[in-house]
Amino acid sequence: AKPVFNTGISKEWLNDAITMLCRHYNISSPKRIFTSLQSHQRTKNPINNRNHYTPNAPTTTLRPRPLTTKHPAPIRTLPIAEEILPRRQHPPTSSPSTQDDIANALREHFSWKTPVIIRAAVLSSDACRKWTNLEYLQTTVGENTPCEVEIGAGYNDPSISKPSIPFESYIDYIRLFEETYYVDDDGSRPVPPPEEMVYCAQNVLFDGLTKDFTVPSFLSDKSYGVGDGALYDCHVYFGPRGSMSPLHYDPMDNVILQFVGEKRVLLFPQTTLSEDEEEFFLSTMRTRQRQGVDWYYAGEEGQQYNTSPIDVEEVDWERYPRFRMAPPALEGVLRAGDLLYVPKRWWHHVRNLERSLAINCFWH
Repeated sequence: AKPVFNTGISKEWLNDAITMLCRHYNISSPKRIFTSLQSHQRTKNPINNRNHYTPNAPTTTLRPRPLTTKHPAPIRTLPIAEEILPRRQHPPTSSPSTQDDIANALREHFSWKTPVIIRAAVLSSDACRKWTNLEYLQTTVGENTPCEVEIGAGYNDPSISKPSIPFESYIDYIRLFEETYYVDDDGSRPVPPPEEMVYCAQNVLFDGLTKDFTVPSFLSDKSYGVGDGALYDCHVYFGPRGSMSPLHYDPMDNVILQFVGEKRVLLFPQTTLSEDEEEFFLSTMRTRQRQGVDWYYAGEEGQQYNTSPIDVEEVDWERYPRFRMAPPALEGVLRAGDLLYVPKRWWHHVRNLERSLAINCFWH
């Protein structure tokens, strides 16, 4: 099928999606929507204007679980902004010029609510160097500091357990993991069974870590013009190769600050429900399912309202046929020092490609 809008989406796929949306919103003319989309494609939307970005990000061969089952629409590469800092230079991250550069690179994407990777945005942080040292982390966070961990394939796994353990015990686990599941001479990277996967995820930022990096100023300063400058919270995600966060969305805009290791991110555009309809989610779920609007099966099979039961790396198409109608994913790999903007309500799946430590900051 011939792609439309230079996105890789076939016209037949788009027509089916538009027809479905027309039924949902009682719009009589699909042609009117199609014409509107064509007009919007020609506007200065950063996700479609490739002149804003460097060439496509390099692909990675380090996927613990390759995408063996292809989505009907092709996966596209996440937009990437120019590197804020050269990777061999380390000016202070708190300098006004650096903070301005980060805000300037993000502002247009924030306005359009489109994701973007900003390379090397936090590369000069002490965290990028110090947090690779497990002994330093253990001392800085505190041996007896409690941390919540997820034991299992992911927090959407029905069999998962979420105990609280001393941070020292988690560092011991990371060491044991890397001794047991080391990288083979042939470059292969074995991953343990789910019951041996432990992820220190969704912990409120440990106090000891705050001295090693600067939270981007735009998150708490409205004058930068990227949101209202209301920082809500910061969370720690620290885990071994293969640990992951399942397909979900967040109700607030957020940025991922990647300080150690690499992670692969898949993002899908926000659900077709508007934000005003969020409070009616549970009461309208069955109607949405009948009309085929909910492509991600949000909240089904015992999941949280913002979480999907779909394994996007190996999709069971018979079980989740509506997912075929979902827009194509955007894929990107975060390296140490990178910043990823995830707009609110954009669905995303995150897989750590090696030992990874990142801070997730939410704001509006």
